[in-house]
Amino acid sequence: MSKISSKINLNQARLIDKLIKTLSDEIERTSDADRRIKFVYELGTLLSDEIERTSDTGRRSILNNKLTVLLSDEIERTSDTGRRIRLVNSLKNLYQQESRRKENDVERKKMIEMAGHILRQEIVWQEDVILENNLEKEKILRKLQDKGEKSKISMDEALGKVDKEIVGAEKIKTDLINNLISIYGECDDSSKEKRPEKKGWGFHEVEITDVRFFNSVNEETNIFRTGEKFVAKIRYLAHKKIKMPLFGIAIHTENGVRITGPNTTFSRQTIDEIEGEGEVHFITETLPLLAGTYLFSVGVYDLLATYPYDQHYECYKFRVINKDIKDRYGIIHMPCKWKHAKL
Repeated sequence: MSKISSKINLNQARLIDKLIKTLSDEIERTSDADRRIKFVYELGTLLSDEIERTSDTGRRSILNNKLTVLLSDEIERTSDTGRRIRLVNSLKNLYQQESRRKENDVERKKMIEMAGHILRQEIVWQEDVILENNLEKEKILRKLQDKGEKSKISMDEALGKVDKEIVGAEKIKTDLINNLISIYGECDDSSKEKRPEKKGWGFHEVEITDVRFFNSVNEETNIFRTGEKFVAKIRYLAHKKIKMPLFGIAIHTENGVRITGPNTTFSRQTIDEIEGEGEVHFITETLPLLAGTYLFSVGVYDLLATYPYDQHYECYKFRVINKDIKDRYGIIHMPCKWKHAKL
């Protein structure tokens, strides 16, 4: 590169840095929401364009960090679903594009994992949205039952609105899961032909090869009674020695409400290392779930739960019946006693 070209690029970079600072200061100063969004959009566009333009690795890293902070802050601030998803996708794309620039496999995987982390966080957010709206739906149905025909029209409208929110959140969640599968697929070196098709993701140094459910007499089954023993036997194949892996499960209702998500670290049952084939058992002596169909997820991560080796998300189903339990409302059975005292 000639000295003149070099000087032009340096001057251009200085002008852009001044503009970046000006826009950043405006974002900090303004209290007007629409004005803030406008400045954020302008700054985000400017940073993205400059990241693409620059050939200086150090400068690109600084600009990437600025854009990451900008997008992350806006994701935390906004309550608008559409805007939140656009910001999440922008941040995911940033990490994904940066991963494609990396020649080092470790750095490439790190970028992919940062993109994956953003998407997994958003899945949890959407699950909260689904839960909140399902609770609201229950309130509306109770009011409708109490008030009868008197307020049926307004209640029907409210019910329709809540149902729309639930459907919207479920669609977003599905899109996020498909995104996760796609981005980890770019960095997957394992043989896809040998793996069954699962709704999951990971780098596959460890693979979950089988998940089966067993009852109190060690019979394989997908049907359980409330209060009986529940065992999930998780078979895996570790392609190399993995120190201190974390195994975890999650149980969701059919409409996407997460009920629980325990793992070996939370349970203080650390596994020192794995290599080759093995099996991990998740055991609960008294299954507290009421009648219904439930979705079962299983995953294996590093000890900090940041690096996914393999994750099968809502891939397995089991049913619960409760012939001996009179409880009919809610999701879990809570054994209890009642006591009355006259005052």
